Parts: sequence; structure tokens; C-alpha cells
Amino acid sequence: SGLEVLVRLAPTGTATLLARIGDNATSPTGQAGTPAPWADIDTGTVRWNATGSAYICVGELLTTADKDRVAVVSGAVVAQEGSPLPGTAFTSPVSTVADPWMETNGDWFLRGTNADGAGWIIKNGSVIAQLRQPIVPGSTELWGAFTDFKGNNAGRYIVMGTTNNPNGLLNSVIVTDGQLVIARESDPVDIDDN
Repeated sequence: SGLEVLVRLAPTGTATLLARIGDNATSPTGQAGTPAPWADIDTGTVRWNATGSAYICVGELLTTADKDRVAVVSGAVVAQEGSPLPGTAFTSPVSTVADPWMETNGDWFLRGTNADGAGWIIKNGSVIAQLRQPIVPGSTELWGAFTDFKGNNAGRYIVMGTTNNPNGLLNSVIVTDGQLVIARESDPVDIDDN
């Protein structure tokens, strides 16, 4: 029939249906408004933890275009277009969700923006970086754009991006755990340990 499905296959060979396009029985929970089934799960966005017991993905629901984009973790909506990001101080509704990632331990990450232009990266539902906000606590240097983010299964993470630093040779940074700039554009690198 050409319909997409998301299936968890246990080591014993038992398959569990987690999501099927157009199937109300596998609709994600926690949706804003009237629950709707999946319309599409974006290719390449499904990420699993090491045991296959948790996943994250991005896609669209069979609902109006102003609230159809969602990010889902293990069957529950964690971000939905047209609604404020749950568990945050944001009041502007989400306008985009992208780049879902799950580490082997189940920590999940997501990048997105709100209708007011506020860009963010969240880890397990908490904002770890936000555009136009300090790159580390107390800094006057603010995030201007995000280029990437990565985590590990020990709970640590890095965010990479550009800042409002007026010196174009110093405005790209890598920040670890939201606390420390570990690399900056134009930093010298000691290749031969001298």
C-alpha cells in the first residue's frame, strides 16, 4: 500500500508497531488540539537509543498546515508547530523543528525556531542554547546562529555556532555544556606538542 510504518524489532524477533501513516491508533500523544494521525515521518530523522526502547523523529500530522510539524519522542509530542515549546518560558509558538538526535543512553536533542524568530536547541526538553542569548552565563557575547550540536552518552554536549563578536575572525565558537568556550575561530592549535 506504500504506507510508512515505524516498527521496533526486539532481539527475540518480536515486532511492535509504533507508528503508521493515517492510523489513529498510533497517533502521537500530547498533541495540541484534536489528535491527528501521522501524515509523514521525515526520512532520515528516526534516531534510537542503544536498546531500541526509545526514539525521536520529526514529521507531519494529518491536520492543518499551521500545526502539522511535530517532533516526537517515544510516541509523545515534545514540540509542535503553532504551540509554545513545552517546559520553557517561550510564549511564541514553534515555527520549525529540525535535526532530531538521540544518544545511546536516550538523551535527545532538537533544534528549532519560534514564530518570533527565537532559535533554540533543547536537550531532553530543556533549552541548552538560544539565539540572541549569552553563549555562556554572564557573557555579553550572544549566539547569532547555530551550525551544529553533539552530545555523548555521559550527558555532556557541545553547541557550535557564530556569535555577535564584531571581529569576524573570532566569532565562531564551540561551547561545552553551556558553560565553557572550548574552541574559538583563530585559536592556535599545537600540532606537534611544543
